[in-house]
Amino acid sequence: MKLVDDWRRAWRWWSVQLGAIGNALLIVLLSMPDLAREAWVELPPELRAMLPERVAYWVPVALLLASMIARVIQQGEKENGD
Repeated sequence: MKLVDDWRRAWRWWSVQLGAIGNALLIVLLSMPDLAREAWVELPPELRAMLPERVAYWVPVALLLASMIARVIQQGEKENGD
């Protein structure tokens, strides 16, 4: 196993950031499912009508998929000296 050349800068990559956010949301939703229900009830009725009822569970999945897509997108030039 070999690390990528700029592994120290991995925290800046979109794929790492989106994956971390998605995993954090998933952990919160799985450990506190009542929180998602309470947040849903607090949304304005107009907004609830536009969203599917289980949207809170699809957001982490969408973020994780976005992290996979972001991994293959060029995110800027490498800096010298890192």
